[in-house]
Amino acid sequence: RLSVTFETDRLVVDHTPPAILEVAANRDAGFLRLTVRGRDALSLLEGVEFTLNNGVRESLEQTADGIRDAREETFVLEIPLGRAVGATSAEVTLFDAAGNSSSRRVDL
Repeated sequence: RLSVTFETDRLVVDHTPPAILEVAANRDAGFLRLTVRGRDALSLLEGVEFTLNNGVRESLEQTADGIRDAREETFVLEIPLGRAVGATSAEVTLFDAAGNSSSRRVDL
């Protein structure tokens, strides 16, 4: 009788979304600064997407420290105030490397 054996490295199935720990919005020096700090239980954080309620949409993959190397990261986006005219809130969506996401609304 023939048999086949298949082995693989450790397999991780990650269906848990990242947690948004903190979201802050500040206006200074002609910029709207949006700061997001998040953590994921199993995967590295991939990036964040910002959607202002005036239609402006920005995505960011670069972390504040310059390296995506941890399951807890901070992302900082600076938008010129001219692009944020009329915006009163933003939807922040945080993604992990497994494709999971979580969202939170922040008042500007």
